[in-house]
Amino acid sequence: MIYAIGDIHGELPLLKELLDEIRWDAHRQSSGDHKLIFIGDYVDRGLHSRGVIDLVMQGIDGFETICLRGNHEQMFLDFLEEPTLERAESWRRDFVGGKETLESYGVVLEELVAILASGGNVKEALAAIPGDHIDWINTLPHWHFEEGYMFVHAGVRPGIHLEAQMERDALWIRSDFTESELDHGRVIVHGHTTNRDPESRPNRINVDTGACLFGTMTAVALDQVAPRFIQVKGERTAPFPSKELMAQRERERREAQ
Repeated sequence: MIYAIGDIHGELPLLKELLDEIRWDAHRQSSGDHKLIFIGDYVDRGLHSRGVIDLVMQGIDGFETICLRGNHEQMFLDFLEEPTLERAESWRRDFVGGKETLESYGVVLEELVAILASGGNVKEALAAIPGDHIDWINTLPHWHFEEGYMFVHAGVRPGIHLEAQMERDALWIRSDFTESELDHGRVIVHGHTTNRDPESRPNRINVDTGACLFGTMTAVALDQVAPRFIQVKGERTAPFPSKELMAQRERERREAQ
């Protein structure tokens, strides 16, 4: 049995509850190996990014665990590699959620902004982020193939062979993929594009149901029958963005594609 979990975004209580539901579901299935695939976006927005990584990076007992990279992990790595004032201020201004990620490590974004604005070096402040967390994120692959499925964070570029996909598309693509009805050769299991309900279409399965927006976290169970969705609902910890900001961000995403 294969289980795939959608975007987590620092919502540790929801993740723990969902893992309990998956363990119970796996226990009820016939004996055999169980695989658990995380689609990426462990960090940002919710209050417990550090706790999520602590939990996921050690593996989940009873499952072969595969962890993929999301665009928010890539943004985190990019900032740590080159912590610019522009990137820090975008975290403060937009619904990216880097502020909450840093705070989960005890780093205050406002202090980083002040240091960067004065031309200072933030290396000492960022030293609070454990090196093993950074190393783990750096090892995360962009996709994984399993049986008739391809697991990837955002999706694939239609018309391009799956083995020749670009890493940027794997992290960022949106409408060009989600609006396509092409057969990609495998069913694409993805997150990144939030819907209130999971989607199961002939060419793709979407398991991002807005844990940080709507308080719903979703996994899909894949076997020889139709996909089954496992969900938990609870209180989200992320600050809710305005409708104006969400509309602006969607326009920017479309223009960037």
